Amino acid sequence: MGRNLILVLLGIVVLLLALDAGGVIPLGILGDGPASDESGESGLLGADGDQEGGPTLEGMGGKGLAKKAGEDPLVSEAPVEPSEVRGTTPGGGVVRGRVVQKEGGVPLRGIAIELTRFDSLLSYLRADVNGRFDVLRCQSGDDGRFAFLDVTPAEDYVVRVVETGFAIASSDELDLRGRETVDVGDLALGPGATASGRVLDHEGKPAADVRVAATWRITNPLGIILTDPDTAPALQMEATTDENGRYTLEHLEPTATTLFFVAPSGASDVVRQVALDAAKPNTLPDVQLPGPRSLAGTVVWSDNTPIAAARVFAADGMGGAVRPTESAADGTWRLEYLPAEKRTNLGVLIPGLPVRMVLGVEIGREDVRIEFPMPGKLEGQVVEAKSGAPVSRFRIQLKPAAQPKDWMARMVATQVQKGLGATPFVAEDGRFVFERVAPGTYTAEVMADGYPSVKQEGVVVVARETASVTIEIPDGHVGRGTVRRSSGDPVKGARLYVIFGGVKAGSQGPQLHGYIADREPDAVTRADGVYELPPQTPGRYDVIASHPDLLPGVLRGMDLRAGDAADQELVLPPSGAVRGLILDEHARPAKGETVYVLYRNGIVRTVESKDDGRFELKGMPVGRCIVRWLSLRTAGAHYRTYRGGSAEDKEKAYDQLRLDGEEHEITDGGVAEVSLRLPQRTKVSGRLRVPEEALVGQEGFYVTVSGGGHWIEVKLQGEGEFEAQLLPGRYIAYVPIAKNSWSAIEFEVPDAPTHRVELGE
Repeated sequence: MGRNLILVLLGIVVLLLALDAGGVIPLGILGDGPASDESGESGLLGADGDQEGGPTLEGMGGKGLAKKAGEDPLVSEAPVEPSEVRGTTPGGGVVRGRVVQKEGGVPLRGIAIELTRFDSLLSYLRADVNGRFDVLRCQSGDDGRFAFLDVTPAEDYVVRVVETGFAIASSDELDLRGRETVDVGDLALGPGATASGRVLDHEGKPAADVRVAATWRITNPLGIILTDPDTAPALQMEATTDENGRYTLEHLEPTATTLFFVAPSGASDVVRQVALDAAKPNTLPDVQLPGPRSLAGTVVWSDNTPIAAARVFAADGMGGAVRPTESAADGTWRLEYLPAEKRTNLGVLIPGLPVRMVLGVEIGREDVRIEFPMPGKLEGQVVEAKSGAPVSRFRIQLKPAAQPKDWMARMVATQVQKGLGATPFVAEDGRFVFERVAPGTYTAEVMADGYPSVKQEGVVVVARETASVTIEIPDGHVGRGTVRRSSGDPVKGARLYVIFGGVKAGSQGPQLHGYIADREPDAVTRADGVYELPPQTPGRYDVIASHPDLLPGVLRGMDLRAGDAADQELVLPPSGAVRGLILDEHARPAKGETVYVLYRNGIVRTVESKDDGRFELKGMPVGRCIVRWLSLRTAGAHYRTYRGGSAEDKEKAYDQLRLDGEEHEITDGGVAEVSLRLPQRTKVSGRLRVPEEALVGQEGFYVTVSGGGHWIEVKLQGEGEFEAQLLPGRYIAYVPIAKNSWSAIEFEVPDAPTHRVELGE
């Protein structure tokens, strides 16, 4: 047998055996850590085009945007209230981000967003995802933001944004370890790629009415692709060939793509991967479907009882497609439209049992018989060793005591473990069931968050019988200690967070807020500053402590590998406060204006003035800072530097901003008193001339400067009239012109008390 045939066989065996185990993410200006939380620490301007609110796509959003109390068009002192949904793991991870329009970076609300894993292996195996990962859906909020909370930790999550008329926008794959917070940043909706081509039948004639479906590039540890598009985890777009066999797929995400082709006759094929370019049409090579060549047989138990729903697969040559089918109630199965080869390799699987392989089967046979031995059943319960209480979330890996002697079988077992891992269970009573298990002796390894892993050896499964086992897990390890101020005084009510995956080196003070945003604390200190963390799975952990009036601190490398850790002290850095008054150009209290506190290292906090023009920020880092009101123009001019510049760039920007902004000193426990005065601005009035249907669901439009970075919303006052206060200079207005379509219009504001401008048609 040739090497290629062996490799193909390996892929088929892995795919089928895997069913046995399956039971069938800050945009802060320092660039460290995830995005900010309720403390208001953030990048000067957050993500690209960050502002309060954005366009609403008609049919998805309801009313237009309203500014929320305590929020600023740039960054918010209060936490942004995104559209959010919760997963199935209380205290799990957090994934968040923002949806924007690709051109102009304008935030969009009411857009459908999905968090999922594009896992073709689990999809092929029809394995239950419960306990493995979450599939969650929400819509973007008023400012385009969204959040998924209590997400089950897993690898290879992806966030996808879906809106009719645009290409789907996807995040990079992300691994969510434990109670992490991950910010995926801005996901931009824009034009997609177009792919077209032709499908031919086995005689080379145009094939009409062929279903053509596109999905993201299919990958899995087996390296195989089933030709049935309905077995894929998700599809981007579908089309049907015309009488000339031609098809066109539009609005595809410009990325590596897998294409499926299924004719009404059942003939099918797949193109493993094509690269799509959004900048030009993509014309693909012809696809020729296989002819009417079949293979048939039966699947039975060892007592000749037929087996229904057994999965039968036939593989093409190396790297080719895999054609699946299932056995009927009488155990019969049929595979049709096989490739033009003399022989093929068959794999047949009953969930929970070793795969049966039939190699080099001659295509055209009708009498292929595959026999399976009768299985056993394994059930049991996982409990705490100390209390006897059931453990409700855990994973079990069954490992045969006797390893296969054949090298290929051993390799298959390794691939199964890699591709599928342990079987998860979520049950309040701690019970689990493996409905079908091959007879033999096993080691059951049990893993549960908060507990050490346990191996139960000598688990025996007998054909036609049910084996039962109770598995006890010892307690995990506890961390205890004290949270203190830099002065040594204990901190009451400090919140403790165990960070899975660790905190980025160098992260400190305000940068730590991004790691604990949207999360409930694991513990809270008493009046004497003492805390006790809940039991943890043995390992090393970073722990963050926070308090509303203080800067957060981090304890790195708490060692819980060998046992409990005591006397773990956390010190919260010194902090002070800023408070003051902001007046308009007429010396009257200015309500709803945003005050920025900027430090030389790039840290920024914001607060919005109250009705009497007063503002206050507590828990501020000590040191020298600038306290000022930033105009749209000034903010835009320094946006790029503050968001992504080096430490040297940030210092230069700080010095430039200091030229017309007073510098202040914040001391430990002290209060910096500040008085600010707004400059003279031009009162800009005008009329927005756009089609009436473009304003459905909209309350206004958005104004920025060249380079973006800061937006303000200009509200319409009826009949398209509007007013805004702007400094002299050149601006860009993003105005709605149709459903899902916005246009950029430049206009100039002169140095004058008033100015009128008409925008649009």
